Amino acid sequence: MVSLSKARIRLGNPVVFGFAILLGGAAALLGWALNIPTLFRIHTTGIPISINSAICFMLGGASLAIPAGLPARRRAQIVFVLAGAVTLIAVAELTEIIFGVSFGIDLDDVQRPFHTSVRYPGQMAPNSALGFLLAGIALICANCANNSFARRTVRFLTFSVLFIGVTGGIAYFINLQFLYSWHGVKRMSLITLPPVTFKSMSIRLQSRY
Repeated sequence: MVSLSKARIRLGNPVVFGFAILLGGAAALLGWALNIPTLFRIHTTGIPISINSAICFMLGGASLAIPAGLPARRRAQIVFVLAGAVTLIAVAELTEIIFGVSFGIDLDDVQRPFHTSVRYPGQMAPNSALGFLLAGIALICANCANNSFARRTVRFLTFSVLFIGVTGGIAYFINLQFLYSWHGVKRMSLITLPPVTFKSMSIRLQSRY
């Protein structure tokens, strides 16, 4: 019989959260590939999760789902590549948003039917891109360094990512437009909020393993 303490450890393992985030991102990406809207938005009038957001969730989830038994050096190398990719995508997205340009990485034509009021429908929402940027850096810090400064940095970054997710959710429910929508750009998808929240928790857990 499995003890309650062991069950809690398993449920609190970042690998479990990582697989859940990975599968969620894969499901959204599959929805875009097969044109199944129910996989990438919550309801018919909801804002879909962007393709690049789904990819970032897959990459971030994969970095969290790496088995703990893997040699530390190899694990750090894999996490660096996966989290580095998330960070680079987020930097590119934020650069597009800030300067009002498109680098052609967003598959705008595919997502245009669901975003008719914005110029670049494939881009992430600003708060989503910022959240991915902070999460990517936190993943790298959590796995590539083991000192007090790195731990404090991870705590700050994961709290910031959690703050972005929580405030985005609150904004939807009490209709505080300015918290989740910037003028002329996309709003954060409601379906993005749970993975963002779980991702921040998972990174924090991973830093303790």
